[in-house]
Amino acid sequence: MVRMAKLLAAILVAGALPATAWAQPSREPGQARLDAERELIGKILNYKYKDAADLRILIQADSISWQGVSGPLKDMRGGGSGLRLSKIAEGIYFDTWVTEAGGEDSIVWNLNDLTVFAHVLDGRRNAVFQLEGVIGCYGDESQCEAPDTRLMSQEERTAVWRRNNQRMPSADSR
Repeated sequence: MVRMAKLLAAILVAGALPATAWAQPSREPGQARLDAERELIGKILNYKYKDAADLRILIQADSISWQGVSGPLKDMRGGGSGLRLSKIAEGIYFDTWVTEAGGEDSIVWNLNDLTVFAHVLDGRRNAVFQLEGVIGCYGDESQCEAPDTRLMSQEERTAVWRRNNQRMPSADSR
């Protein structure tokens, strides 16, 4: 929980939210989650992290399915559980989920300017990667290419990772 608060604070300080986001009327408790669920569940996002990977994401009721298209995650598939969605402002969403490897992905999707910002906790190496990128497509299957949702075993993902022979960006040691 502290990690998510720090991520949101960093995004706010960095100016990822427009000034008008502060002027929005307050919502009922839980309304941010309900708004995000109504607007995002069933949607697909295709995006590219700078110097990292292209991903296809499918947002489901309580989980995420993803497929790597290029970079170190190319040809890999996976998912995450315990999805928590929040609408921060019009077109801006904060999402977090637990990865299959025991890590945690915390992501802000800004559909207004088609950017994505992420803190990805690698549970195996206890390392945090800070990523940013560009959203190439947001919509349903008629608009965006959906990920292959068949899951891979950890052994299969490890073999594909080694085959790709690429590295993720340096972990933030701060």
